[in-house]
Amino acid sequence: PFMVQAGCTVLAFAGDDEKLKWMKNDLGFDQVFNYKKVKPRQVFKEFAPNGINRYFDNVGGEFACYVMQHMVPLGRIAVCGAIATYNNEQKGPPLVPLDYQSLIYKNLRIEGFVVYSFKKDWMEGLQQMRDWIVEGKLKIQETVSDGFETMPQSFIDLLDGKNIGKQIIKA
Repeated sequence: PFMVQAGCTVLAFAGDDEKLKWMKNDLGFDQVFNYKKVKPRQVFKEFAPNGINRYFDNVGGEFACYVMQHMVPLGRIAVCGAIATYNNEQKGPPLVPLDYQSLIYKNLRIEGFVVYSFKKDWMEGLQQMRDWIVEGKLKIQETVSDGFETMPQSFIDLLDGKNIGKQIIKA
């Protein structure tokens, strides 16, 4: 939603058609794709023919490598997660594919992103989101489970991508 409000063209990916509908209709993303049904490289060639300037990564893995290969010089990547690697069963640190060639020759900037690192901007961001909600520019979606006993299954569903928006447990 922030990039939409900033006037950027937003390509978004999810693994569930219901999430895609929400992202397109409620969040206003320009193009949405089911990553289970498309080839990212083809999507980038068709819908971002001049390259990708910014990438907010919470997936990691091969997908992030495809994005890096399609980034423009001096592009920026904010990394907040790498869910594609969370279930790796290998021992030792998780292996996260990284396209060093693109990183080096395109002078890409990769930076970790944790919202709590921006405490000084917290209230301003909260106010901006509130305004967008009131103006109808940001629509909240929640998947709600009732009861403390639903917590384990809700967590599993969250990791399996079955939630839409925030996963909430009412206890």
